[in-house]
Amino acid sequence: QLAKSSVETALVLLQALCLGVAGYCAHLLGAREPGRRWIEHRLKAEDGRQRMARLVLTIGHEKGPDVFRNAGDWFIVFIDDQLHHLEGSAERRDRARGSLASVGALLASLMALTAALASLSQQWVIVLVAFAGVCAPALIAAVKSWGEATADAQRAELHAATWSSLNQIRRDVAAFRAAVEAHDLDASLAYADKVFAVLRQDHAGFAAVHGAPSPGPPSA
Repeated sequence: QLAKSSVETALVLLQALCLGVAGYCAHLLGAREPGRRWIEHRLKAEDGRQRMARLVLTIGHEKGPDVFRNAGDWFIVFIDDQLHHLEGSAERRDRARGSLASVGALLASLMALTAALASLSQQWVIVLVAFAGVCAPALIAAVKSWGEATADAQRAELHAATWSSLNQIRRDVAAFRAAVEAHDLDASLAYADKVFAVLRQDHAGFAAVHGAPSPGPPSA
């Protein structure tokens, strides 16, 4: 009886400690809002990336045909890098979504198993059941919260759709090359603006998934 009482006391203390740590962390996250600030900086960085790409073409055109041609080659690499990022991100987040689902199923199975073992009288089983009863619900809630915070499922679909749209524009790159060879800045920027429009749509979707304000028009 004494041993059982000691185990119960230890589990209660452990549960109280976990709740205290969780409350402290929640307070820090709520006060500092790292997620919101990260999203804001991420969107600003993406806006800056597009402004830089546009400047590369504009300045390249000012410097003459050879430099403009190099700028055009760089912009094509810029598109390819975006495609590579979107494809990789969609695949990683799809795998993460599957991993979280597996972890959630494993924890649910653990809870079901401990419920079945609760009828046994061995003391080590009682300790295991009590420990799982304290930890498993918290872990399941953590897995659910992590999935909602990272929004892997929504972002996987978003990036896959953006990749498809951008890849369609990439297939028409011959028109962009022809505009660059003709030293036609307007036509080159018109093609670039199609690329930027697709990327801005992706950024707006990213903001919406995380409940952030949609980014405004690109900076001048």
